[in-house]
Amino acid sequence: MSERGEGRNKISVRIIIWLVVGGLFLILVGPMVWARWQINRFGLQWVRAWTDSTLFPGSGACSSNMNAITDQVRLYLQRAKGSDSLAALHRGVLACLQRDLQQAGQVWRSGATQSRDPVLSLFAAVATLAQMPGRTVETPYAAGLGKYGYHRCIDYDEQGDVATAVRWCEFSLAYAPNKTTADKLASLYKERGGEPKAQDAWELLQKKVAPDSSDHWWAAAKIAEIEQDWTTAATAYHRAARLAEGADSFDAFKGYLREGQMWLRAKEFALAAVAYRSALALYPDKVEAYLGIGEVYRAQRRYTWAVNWYKRAQRA
Repeated sequence: MSERGEGRNKISVRIIIWLVVGGLFLILVGPMVWARWQINRFGLQWVRAWTDSTLFPGSGACSSNMNAITDQVRLYLQRAKGSDSLAALHRGVLACLQRDLQQAGQVWRSGATQSRDPVLSLFAAVATLAQMPGRTVETPYAAGLGKYGYHRCIDYDEQGDVATAVRWCEFSLAYAPNKTTADKLASLYKERGGEPKAQDAWELLQKKVAPDSSDHWWAAAKIAEIEQDWTTAATAYHRAARLAEGADSFDAFKGYLREGQMWLRAKEFALAAVAYRSALALYPDKVEAYLGIGEVYRAQRRYTWAVNWYKRAQRA
């Protein structure tokens, strides 16, 4: 046999060997890969199916039409054994598929304390909110959970589903308390129950943040504003602005603007002017502070001065 023929035979043998090895690999690993893909697909469906009343699986999650993948998930877990880095997530998925939602929540919560997987933290957080209202889970992804909840709140509000939007904003505020989420929640509460209900959102924020934080005093100002206590509101906005100056100058700017508005309502014109000038010193290129000072003079019927400041606003 020629050297060329022997070379071709060697190549053919190698191809056959690789085909056999590849076939065995697919036979052994293929079902696990398929099961893992099914689990991930289930996870996306499950997240989208949380209900407005509990945020825990309702009719659209862990439903009978998912029974087909239960055996695949069980087989995946059996084969993976100790090599599955997301075993807690997947065991919880299996419990959910078996309609044992309590067990699913327990497994996810337990796993979240030992794993840094964000999906596991998300599942554990929602299960906790549903099964133990008022409780949260310790997680390094609290900020991410808060952002996720806030965006879902906005989505549901845009769809006109206020009840679900409220639940997601409450979820967001539990993990990442801030005045942006509290303001959204307050507007949703107000839509459902008026100003007294809106105040609940700001009181909730106050409980969640440090008393020496800007957001704490912003919440205090909002509560005083709802109660029409303009002096207390102005003082609280001033403290919020001062505390924000080092970290977020634009938050400070907004705080001084709100302080000026409160002093105007209290007819404390000199204090209102000071507040607006503090805002102006931070952002001299923005019109709001110029307009605010103009309003101070207009409220005192000093119209010439008011017009001058309105003109300065036009040039800003």
